[in-house]
Amino acid sequence: MTPETAVYSGLVVLLAYWVRGMAGFGSGLIAVPLLTLMWPVTIVVPVVVVLDYLGSASQGIKNVDQVAWPEQLVLIPFMIVGVAVGLWLLYTVPTSLLAKILGGFVIVYAIYQMLPLPELRGSRVAATYC
Repeated sequence: MTPETAVYSGLVVLLAYWVRGMAGFGSGLIAVPLLTLMWPVTIVVPVVVVLDYLGSASQGIKNVDQVAWPEQLVLIPFMIVGVAVGLWLLYTVPTSLLAKILGGFVIVYAIYQMLPLPELRGSRVAATYC
């Protein structure tokens, strides 16, 4: 690893987690696309997931009494399926294809955010658990 790569990676992680500290989310949205410019997706995604988990776990431990457990229980089966599918894709799809898919997703999401769409309302199903 060159010093330039190390400095770039450090600055990206610093920026991503500064945004997370200010907004409460978004570190992965910033870190993953920017780090994949220098590193393969198969390295970036697990590193960012571990960093996000550590940040979330530390917040969760401090605020465990404020967690909405019924909402979490609804999400757990979907999280397990998502993690399993994500790991399978991460290890079976070639890195170059993963990078292209990530780039396409970022472009499509940026276009979606610029569209003048009506404001969405919350889910009635999720509201029943609150």
